[in-house]
Amino acid sequence: MPYIVDRNASYNPSPNWSTFVPVEPDTLEFNPAGSSYDYSQAKQGVVIDMSALHHAFRAQFDNELLETAKEDFMLSYEGPIVSDDFRQTIERIEPSHHQFKQVRLYDYWGQPFEGTAFYLMNIVGIIMNANMDWDAHRLPFQLFPDQKFGHLMRFELGSEFYASDQLAEAWKELNRKGQHMEFRILSENYANL
Repeated sequence: MPYIVDRNASYNPSPNWSTFVPVEPDTLEFNPAGSSYDYSQAKQGVVIDMSALHHAFRAQFDNELLETAKEDFMLSYEGPIVSDDFRQTIERIEPSHHQFKQVRLYDYWGQPFEGTAFYLMNIVGIIMNANMDWDAHRLPFQLFPDQKFGHLMRFELGSEFYASDQLAEAWKELNRKGQHMEFRILSENYANL
């Protein structure tokens, strides 16, 4: 059975690993000048030109970035920021399907994080869920035209993600290192969607 994955609402991580904002790579100033990239493209769940995306992100709060406290999957305005461990997990299960662009992370004071590599991720695959019953985790929702169910997909609305049982089990293994994501089994098998 597939899962809906979201950040555990009862978990309040240290803010340094939960909120990153794109910055100008040279000055590290917040609110960088707009690029030619139209973020609405990423909402479509299709392959995009990632060269126009920002590649520097700065923590919004004044806490240290500690390797021991890092998260493997975080959200930003331009899409998920994921660790190399998460990227390798995705590539093992769904090779060459999603897109990744390596990014630099900085703490609030502008000091670079020198630990694990991180990537901005474009999840290729989207589910229309405007009419989904989130409380019961049931249908109706459907795929965009010409798409098939993959191991990882984003929903058109909300911050939740769809994960196959195979991916969810691998993701849970990463979760045991200290990440705090919530995994809810869909009440109907995706083969019947």
